[in-house]
Amino acid sequence: MQFTSAQLKMPQTPQHRLISSGSLARLEGRLVREISEEKRGDALRAVVVLCGSKLLGHYLSREMVKRGFPHLGIPFLTFNDLAHALARRVLLEGGALPLPEGGKALVTRRLLRALRAGSYFARVQDQPHLPEVMAASFTDIEDSGAEIAAASKTAVFSSRTAASKIKEVAALYHEYRDHFQGRLYTESDLLAAGARQAADFSAVFGTQRLLVYGFYEV
Repeated sequence: MQFTSAQLKMPQTPQHRLISSGSLARLEGRLVREISEEKRGDALRAVVVLCGSKLLGHYLSREMVKRGFPHLGIPFLTFNDLAHALARRVLLEGGALPLPEGGKALVTRRLLRALRAGSYFARVQDQPHLPEVMAASFTDIEDSGAEIAAASKTAVFSSRTAASKIKEVAALYHEYRDHFQGRLYTESDLLAAGARQAADFSAVFGTQRLLVYGFYEV
């Protein structure tokens, strides 16, 4: 298990501290101490905790109650929660709305149905799970930040088949993104928008410090 506590002084001079341990109990105890230090002298002072999932956030909130520590003014946020809090005003002002659940697969299904005969994916366009698989690939491209259209033009391919496949994925992805442009935003768009608004952190949350808590198995 590992624990990370990063204290970010925004927006100009970041100060980071990394705390790690092999004991989950110690990690939780240290998190409580860190929050206690932040709230010393002002029980209502805001302390923001970034964690990997809502389930983990709920767990930490309950643990603080069990330890007798009040958790008023301590939001436990996921990455999406943090990005939404930072970027929602900008996104709303731009007229963009969040993409509804299942929207990616729906749009991808329409694109696949419109494929011309002889295209790489035309032979499998009626496979029931292809839209979900392709939508997941589009999400991976979004998350990576890669410019797949440019990459597909300059890449060296092992065969014509491979070139046809990648170039068609790039073309479909371009159509997929065009469908949302200016009207809807995906989770990847939300995270990117949140990153661009990072300088607004203290204005949004009333503090300049962010605690990041997480663990993983190795």
